[in-house]
Amino acid sequence: MPDGDRADLAELLRQLERDPRPLLFGPAKLGIIWSAKAACTTLLLWYLWRCDLLQAARAYDAWPHKFRQHKLYATDTHRAWTVEAGASGWSWLRVVRDPFVRAVSSYHHALRYGYEDRKMARVLRRPIDSKDGYSFEQFLDYLLRIDIAVCNLHHREQVHPVEMLVAPTQTINIQRQDLMACLAKIDERLPPPPQPAAALDAAIAEIAATHHVREAAGAEDCAAATFTTTQAWSDWPAHRHFFNASTRGKIATIYAADFARYADHF
Repeated sequence: MPDGDRADLAELLRQLERDPRPLLFGPAKLGIIWSAKAACTTLLLWYLWRCDLLQAARAYDAWPHKFRQHKLYATDTHRAWTVEAGASGWSWLRVVRDPFVRAVSSYHHALRYGYEDRKMARVLRRPIDSKDGYSFEQFLDYLLRIDIAVCNLHHREQVHPVEMLVAPTQTINIQRQDLMACLAKIDERLPPPPQPAAALDAAIAEIAATHHVREAAGAEDCAAATFTTTQAWSDWPAHRHFFNASTRGKIATIYAADFARYADHF
């Protein structure tokens, strides 16, 4: 193998280890590049079902991402597929979400779990506590001040460095396309799944019952309104109520790389 090819392969393998780590399915030579807050849980469940790991993942923990984080990537099978992915003949699926809508989903997630409170307080130089609440505008002000390429996955930009080395053959924007319908089309090209589709449907429905939120009625302009953790666990305003000239401008700046890379899909 020429030195240049070896260097390219080494870089590809390095990027396949970078979070969010792509999901690899060796039997179909399929790589899946995903982002948090872009239907990643539904996509993961489909992938686990395809790999005959859905039952093992559900037995390990009710939240499938724990299996992905602690078990999946460490398996001999996935390690082998990572090496195989450096060969030619692989196709790559990219799943993305409109950055405007995703930003609101990221804000909602941060409020629910409070995982970013301390960092926000330090960057914004003001007290931040999800229990007391903060606004979407303030959340965006925080994102404007951090490195959006290496921050928490739930609000990191969607562009993945591996895309500089492999070209996705299909990109699905979940705002414009039905993800499950698109995955069903892919199913038609793959070997028969080991479990019936009912097992996948049941897992998706179970997660949706607790993970998805109901839309609140009667919301107005919510961009500058203070929301709390308690409210984030209740009915939630539709995404459109968080958009105005100010927030749209901030999101366009924060996720400029995403808008540029996936312009044909938003």
